[in-house]
Amino acid sequence: MRNLRKLLIPSDFLFIGEGGSDGPLQAGAGSNLGPPSGWWRGVDQGRKLSPLVNVPQWDGILKRTGFRALIQSPVDAPIDLIRELLPSSANSMTFCQTLPVPHLAQGLESIFTGLASQVYVYKTLEAMDYRDLDAESTVISLTEHDRPVFKDITPERWYSFRRLFETERTVLWLTSGRLEDEPYSNMTIGFGRSAVHEEVDHRLRFLDIPDPSKIDARTIAETLVRFTAKELDGEDILYTIEQEIAWMLKGTSWCRD
Repeated sequence: MRNLRKLLIPSDFLFIGEGGSDGPLQAGAGSNLGPPSGWWRGVDQGRKLSPLVNVPQWDGILKRTGFRALIQSPVDAPIDLIRELLPSSANSMTFCQTLPVPHLAQGLESIFTGLASQVYVYKTLEAMDYRDLDAESTVISLTEHDRPVFKDITPERWYSFRRLFETERTVLWLTSGRLEDEPYSNMTIGFGRSAVHEEVDHRLRFLDIPDPSKIDARTIAETLVRFTAKELDGEDILYTIEQEIAWMLKGTSWCRD
């Protein structure tokens, strides 16, 4: 740790992603990681079951080796965070067509009803009423989970799609499998990459989910909150707004690419 500290200037951060001695890895990893000799290096310091240490011990190690403080990142954002950070003046809109999208649209409508000033749900992209949108509107698009915008596109669909990008607003656009079996969705990504440079106040994030039936509305809502929360824009917060996120299902968990 002292050598790592020498590599950093005073304003730098060291990010540590590791299990704790009081976490789930402590209980189950021994059967898999026990054979390597490195797993038992902490025995002489009282770590008989694993080399892992807990948060207070990490805090002590870091301070003894020249670091100023330990900041522990939460692993799960509760639904209360959504209620705290969602702008009360925002209009949240979702639009969908067929299964498996309706369960997401219904879940999002339930979460944001009473939190946003108005919630509108449209069954298709073409059905959107742009008189309901203004600069404070937040749009969640689920339409590509049914069919990509640019696949068999019609004049009506193109007209409604491009209107989303003509003025200031916030858009969370969901795609499905664009890295694997749905190349048409990458046309939407390419359009969005250019569109955000045409309208400087347009906020756009893409979220790709390979299998929409295996994700819940809460996960999408939390992604939206992290994207729109003004509290995360402060200069004293180390946080990067990523325009494109892809989730990959590995076993029973979602991993971000």
